[in-house]
Amino acid sequence: MAHFSLDIRSAIFLVFLGNLIAVLMFSAYRNIEGLAQSYRVFLAAKILQTIAWGLLSMRGQAPDWLSAYLGNYLSYAGFALELGMIVFHGTHNRRACWVLGFLALLGALAYSFWGATPGMRVLLASLTVGFLFVMAGFFMSFNQLNSIVYRLMMSFYLFLGAVMLGRAFLTLSFGASSDAVGLLNSNLGQSVFILSFFVFMLVGGIGFLLVLKEQSDLQLNLSHHALSASESLLKGVLDTSSVSVFMGNELGVIALANKRMAEMFALPFDTLNGANYFDFIRQDEHQEARQHMRELVVGEVANVEIEQLYLRGDGSTFWGQLTARLMQGEQGAGPQIVVVIVDISARKQAEACIREMAHYDMLTGLANRNLLADYLKRTLTVAKREQSKFALLYLDLDKFKQVNDQMGHQCGDQLLKQAALRIKECVRACDIVARVGGDEFMVLLPLTASAKDARFVVNKIQQALKQVFVIENQPVHISCSAGFAIYPDQGEDEQQLIRVADMAMYEAKKKA
Repeated sequence: MAHFSLDIRSAIFLVFLGNLIAVLMFSAYRNIEGLAQSYRVFLAAKILQTIAWGLLSMRGQAPDWLSAYLGNYLSYAGFALELGMIVFHGTHNRRACWVLGFLALLGALAYSFWGATPGMRVLLASLTVGFLFVMAGFFMSFNQLNSIVYRLMMSFYLFLGAVMLGRAFLTLSFGASSDAVGLLNSNLGQSVFILSFFVFMLVGGIGFLLVLKEQSDLQLNLSHHALSASESLLKGVLDTSSVSVFMGNELGVIALANKRMAEMFALPFDTLNGANYFDFIRQDEHQEARQHMRELVVGEVANVEIEQLYLRGDGSTFWGQLTARLMQGEQGAGPQIVVVIVDISARKQAEACIREMAHYDMLTGLANRNLLADYLKRTLTVAKREQSKFALLYLDLDKFKQVNDQMGHQCGDQLLKQAALRIKECVRACDIVARVGGDEFMVLLPLTASAKDARFVVNKIQQALKQVFVIENQPVHISCSAGFAIYPDQGEDEQQLIRVADMAMYEAKKKA
């Protein structure tokens, strides 16, 4: 046996020194993101083992309660924590960790009750530690990592457990109650025991790091797949959206856009990323658009909502409603602006149509009574300020009712359209012609200052309307009764002027 023996005390001290170095190394890496708690627990296990092997190396030089009992208690706890961490990170089996801790506690209790002699202490320590390693190897066979490193560690722990149980059998062969068997006795079993724990110190530390790296890589891979899936889902949602969505910076550079934006702006989809949003706006509106984005970035406004005209790639334009909000990017990436653009061209057309219906006669296209009232009010304001004059004409088509009754409403509508066109041709571009009733028209002459000039326009209109009309290939003859009022000679407000012109028209109609 002596031929195979080591200097046991030096070997134990070497294991102590190795664990101390491992503690120092693990202390430097304990704050790695996402694994800090695992490192702290494993570091605590290494600290317990370091103290335990330091106490065991003092056998014969310190009291048994310190070097034998406390040293073995700490070694049980250290083994249970270290093996528990490795098993948990490979299997996520918390129950296995409790089993290992329970075995370590049983060993400590047995050691306290029956470890009266060196031989019994070696036997109980070997049995306890052996079962710890065997159970750790057993639980590791249900691993989730399924890697070569983890399987090698499992095999090593099973082997180490067998070594420890073999040491227990060797102790029994010497006689467990004999004082000839102890930690510092030089024999083959002790040499293999110490060397095995030295290898365990290396394999355990390196293996734990590799297990955590594999687990970290697995989580990173899963996170990458989850991120890719989320990006694909987000891209799918954006691409199925009926509105244009893009993300860019304050300078307008687009980082991400959906397919609807390419369709809306008539551009190839692959040209959007890196393009500048401001290029899609008219040049004269660039400064205002950039100002809106700056206000959003500096926090002067919570969001931007504007309606503006956009340019398509094919040169056409459309109306869009923009809504923009600020989104803080990753650290160092700067703020990002999320922009949604809705095509509101149809709405704008509808609004224009509504405005036209509100201010224009749908049949003739002339101004209606409401629009004429606005023009009359503004003309009156200018005339009062500049002390100038203007004329208001009131016209009524004679014989129109007879044509409408005999030829039908459709022919009557055609006659009104042609009559409106002839009236407009008789006045200047600055004059306003309005249809204010069935066959009644009014003409605002803002630059006509005398009754003579007004009468000249009236005669011109009457001569034009006396000319024969051709309605559905049939000749139609009508005439026109007219009256006028001059501001301020015959009225100083809208209602008075309209009333005077109307009365003058009826007087002319009676005389016709």
